[in-house]
Amino acid sequence: MSDFVTLYTDASFNHTSKLAVVAYKARSKHGWLQGNKSLVVPSTCYAEMYAILHGIQQVNQTWPDAVGYFVNSDNQSVVQCFWTFRNYKVPHLCEELKPKIHQELGDRWIRTKHVKAHTKGTDVRSWMNREVDRMTRAR
Repeated sequence: MSDFVTLYTDASFNHTSKLAVVAYKARSKHGWLQGNKSLVVPSTCYAEMYAILHGIQQVNQTWPDAVGYFVNSDNQSVVQCFWTFRNYKVPHLCEELKPKIHQELGDRWIRTKHVKAHTKGTDVRSWMNREVDRMTRAR
């Protein structure tokens, strides 16, 4: 039986050192999967895109029956990068990772949704955004 995955991502970026911590938390019929990773990247947008790529890579390895992804991110530029029906210019560095993400997706679909950052909302998406934000600071 195939399944879709809800993926929550976030990144923390230091503009001086260019060090980023990216985190993801994924949910499917199989349960929960989460992880974070430190790396040096050129920009905050690149870090957010890498968080999506890293999450999809880990999910595809662990749950190969995933058919698609609902991705939640608090970075509006990254979210709109996947909205092909809009003529929206995203930072060039974000566009570098987009083909890698689509290559990792293969035949799987992706839908992105913006989540307001740093709110005290009690809905699931706000709570999960705070959770992955916490994961970027925990490393």
